[in-house]
Amino acid sequence: MNPTLSPNPFAATADPLDTLTFCERCISAENWFATAGIPEHWPLTTDEAADLLRVGGEYDVSRGDLVDLIGRKLLAAPGIGENGYEWNAQDLTLAAGSLESRNQWLPTPSKNDVKKHPSRLGLELARAAGTLADVAHGGPVRFDVRHLFALLVACDSYEGRIKIAALLEAVLEVDHGVPF
Repeated sequence: MNPTLSPNPFAATADPLDTLTFCERCISAENWFATAGIPEHWPLTTDEAADLLRVGGEYDVSRGDLVDLIGRKLLAAPGIGENGYEWNAQDLTLAAGSLESRNQWLPTPSKNDVKKHPSRLGLELARAAGTLADVAHGGPVRFDVRHLFALLVACDSYEGRIKIAALLEAVLEVDHGVPF
């Protein structure tokens, strides 16, 4: 790394150019452009940003998802040019961070599988095999959404909340047609 870059390029005192350079280097080091088959250039269009995040970062995201996140103020809007949003490396890094915090990864097999809880992997495998209804209704008790929300609120362990959340996803998708 260039010694002129601040130790933490995201620190409040960091030079914005250092932060941008750091983000560009990180994306380049991950080979996202090569993986996505996009020539490396900045700024990116929203379509290119979505392609880079989906193919390079293996996030489950589309152009519409990015626009929706911006519209909901869950993601800062990139600069705007003549043809819409112009994404720089820092915008793309922030989008990846947002998707990461939402666990919005592509289904298995994915390089992000190592980050997924076994309950999530099981859910994804059942979805791919067409057996999601078995997950939603396969136990001795057939939970409904209200009961699963109550369990989620009452659960004081991370492990338990992850398992309940996976079951909640299955029930929402199977019983209510809410896709994830």
